[in-house]
Amino acid sequence: MATFRVGLNLIYLQPGRLGGTEVYARELLQEIEEQNQEFDFVLFLSPESYETVNYVSSRFRKVRVPISSQSPSKRHLLEQTILPRLIAREGIDLLHSMGYVCPLLAECKQVVTVHDMLYEVHPEYLSKLKLLFWRFFVPRSVRRSVRTIAVSQNAKEDIVKYCGVDSARVVAIHSGIRFQPPADEAQVTATLDKFGIKRPFVLAVGCGRHKRVDLIEEACRQLDVQLVVTGLPESRVVPHRTERTFYAGFVSAEDLRALYAAAEVYATASSMEGFGLTLLESMMQNTPVISSAAGSLREVGGDAILAIETPTSAALAKAISEVMLDRQLRDRLVNAGKQRLGQFTWKESARRHLDVYREVLSGSAERPMAPPSRVGVGG
Repeated sequence: MATFRVGLNLIYLQPGRLGGTEVYARELLQEIEEQNQEFDFVLFLSPESYETVNYVSSRFRKVRVPISSQSPSKRHLLEQTILPRLIAREGIDLLHSMGYVCPLLAECKQVVTVHDMLYEVHPEYLSKLKLLFWRFFVPRSVRRSVRTIAVSQNAKEDIVKYCGVDSARVVAIHSGIRFQPPADEAQVTATLDKFGIKRPFVLAVGCGRHKRVDLIEEACRQLDVQLVVTGLPESRVVPHRTERTFYAGFVSAEDLRALYAAAEVYATASSMEGFGLTLLESMMQNTPVISSAAGSLREVGGDAILAIETPTSAALAKAISEVMLDRQLRDRLVNAGKQRLGQFTWKESARRHLDVYREVLSGSAERPMAPPSRVGVGG
């Protein structure tokens, strides 16, 4: 019996810069390799990520695609013309595009992962050009694919609502968290010394406008507590320090673990998340979590987060103060977090992804909708 060839479209990867979507690809690929006994995998990678995607063995064939990941708008356009030819050359039976957009003209069966619908739920956070591209490509990618994978139930509901597809065509598969023991004191000290950070501090991860770091910054100002923020701020100047906030920029996985472990509190005021991996990362380091209840954050955090329905700087300041001063509350959140982690594993996520591949390749999955005949914005 012939072995099916499954292609993984990873040309969106910008190593070390995309946060959750990069973690999704890295962890899923490693676990799929552990479980796979039936498919030949081919990875389609940009020149930037070809060498850095070294977390799978040579059993995964790598193909260098002459498309830079640095310019998303240009990448989306070139992806539609160059990638279909490479897919045909490699004899791909099924292509899984793991970053929102698939090559619409590729002739093989397709699956796409859409991590969130931020551009529809909060279009005010995107430029007009980005909004144009997302509204053109994402709905068409969902309709072109036999199955769409959402990383949470909340994300699935948004995809169905905004892309106009039957809910049976969208599969919600939670991402996972790989167990790692909390960073030890030597690692924590080395990281804090490296960045010149002193305890106590509140940690925020990610600087996108939808993260609403400004609210956390104002809350920390009210409490006279230091805030440490990872990711690239709009100023693009890192590292950068203000009176009470330190912008660390992109940090390594090891340094991020240490920052989680050293923080008094991890806080997010995000107005939209497709999954909420940072909640689990903080729980893994035994650090209590304060979070907005937006998007999938309550779905993922459950009773292991101190949820704020409507984040304001005053509400965040009150919550941060409570967690820092109330040892009983702090211990309850940490213990609930330890229990919560067991519900999200990459092993289960990979198993369900492989099930989707089998379903699509067997022909039992519903055929994709025909591409819309009208070319315009909004799908």
